[in-house]
Amino acid sequence: MAMMQTIDEMMSALKHHPEVLGLIEYGSDHQADDYAMGDCDLFVVLDHKGPTVESLHFYVGGVPVDLNLVTLDEIRHLDVTDGFHLVALLDGRVLQDPTGKVTRALEELRRRRQQSPPKGLSAHAIAFTRHGHKHVFDKIKGRLDIMPVFCRFLLSTNVHWLIETYFHVRGRVFKGEKYAIEYLRHHEPEIYEAMVEFYATHDLERQVEIACAISEQVLAPVDGMWQNDEILAFGDESSEELQERGHEMFRKLFSNTFQK
Repeated sequence: MAMMQTIDEMMSALKHHPEVLGLIEYGSDHQADDYAMGDCDLFVVLDHKGPTVESLHFYVGGVPVDLNLVTLDEIRHLDVTDGFHLVALLDGRVLQDPTGKVTRALEELRRRRQQSPPKGLSAHAIAFTRHGHKHVFDKIKGRLDIMPVFCRFLLSTNVHWLIETYFHVRGRVFKGEKYAIEYLRHHEPEIYEAMVEFYATHDLERQVEIACAISEQVLAPVDGMWQNDEILAFGDESSEELQERGHEMFRKLFSNTFQK
């Protein structure tokens, strides 16, 4: 099968396809249709599609294409907690909409989103997040000299995760790494500068100090990282009393110890 050679050729084929109702470009790499340093992120809006294939991924003239398939009905009934689709569709740029149906569906989605503000993290999610970021430092403890590559790998992975966590614990949608870094640069310069130093320094002990400081700043809205004298419980996502039930279970299991 002969592949297309240019993005324009691909766009033309989609715009003239009888089953395509609209095209929505998303992502921040090519606001002016410049794909030289990015990829092509696209939603193809169809009237009907099968349940099996949700997206296609291929190269056109060396440019990676992420082509997502969605129907008008799916946009109209999209779960407003679906972060990826919500951000991509509402922040996207409509390239093709001859009937106006796509624009109207997006407007209705935006109204539904405004009427349903994002829910805060569950007690389970908060505990899991606080535990996970602290556990990185537990894992590298005593290993800086004997396993430096392992330690650098975990620290770097943790800093990447922290960028996403910053938005989640503040009830905001994570819109991708590029957006997040720019947001921190403008709104959280202390965290941003700490990240710059983290990636610039070759001193592993200094990286640990910086990563720890970033973790505490990012997790401040949820009481910081897990503490050594603190009991955390994971469990039912819907339980608002998860931590209380966890403490009760701890006391039940170790009541004999407390009595000694």
